[in-house]
Amino acid sequence: MVKKRYYIAATIEENKKYYDYVIVGNYSDNLKSLLNISGLIHATLCRTKKQAAELVEFWRDCHKKNGTYLFDD
Repeated sequence: MVKKRYYIAATIEENKKYYDYVIVGNYSDNLKSLLNISGLIHATLCRTKKQAAELVEFWRDCHKKNGTYLFDD
């Protein structure tokens, strides 16, 4: 049996800084528990893993450009 998956592009805020990543879910997952993440401010459902990764990369580049990316020195 093939598990059907979906992908969520997510943005997390910590101390007025942001980071982004892809959340992978199965259709049998409880969405509320999957998204019970401290600091979650954006969660966008995407059709494919590639689409989610591209959106996360775009958001990450934006945070880096405006100096709000959490993992920049």
